[in-house]
Amino acid sequence: MNRSLWFVVLMLGLVFAQGFAAAADSIISPGDWTPVVGAWEISGNAYKNTDTTSNNTIASAAVEQSGKEITIQWTCTFGPTDFSMGPAAGVHFLASEADSPLRGVSYLVFQDQNFIRLYKAFGSLMKTGDLPTPPVEPGQTFTYKVVFNTETGLMTVYRDGQEMGTYLDASPIQSGGYISLRTNGSVAEFKDVSVSVK
Repeated sequence: MNRSLWFVVLMLGLVFAQGFAAAADSIISPGDWTPVVGAWEISGNAYKNTDTTSNNTIASAAVEQSGKEITIQWTCTFGPTDFSMGPAAGVHFLASEADSPLRGVSYLVFQDQNFIRLYKAFGSLMKTGDLPTPPVEPGQTFTYKVVFNTETGLMTVYRDGQEMGTYLDASPIQSGGYISLRTNGSVAEFKDVSVSVK
């Protein structure tokens, strides 16, 4: 093969690889969410819940999550709250159901006034960790990132680029079909929600 043909083959391979990698990333736009419980609305480039009476609002999107490493990222602006530990909002991922209170089998990363709470739903909601944070007040905005290794069970949680802590699950959830927003007695606005699978 001459050099020109090798170059063409190499370039086609790179284009294919980049396209394949991009297909493993999902950006969830405000119109992709399905509201189940709560008062959800599209607010600019965000999806917002204004219901402060429910302790478990639900809005879900179908996103296939299957691979060695799952990265979930979102930005949340916290609003007024009627919850004693609020404002409070978070995200279920690797969820097997879209509309049940526990989202079937899933993980939940949930910020309240003083902690990022980590839960695993498997028949019941089991708290697996409390990561202390500076107090959260209505009007504040934070960006969260969760990196989860489905083989080792290691979960690393970040807020605004700072590592907040880790959790190790001895029996990790391997895959899921949904990502789901959740609030507790709080107005919250979610935007820039993305799922990356490696």
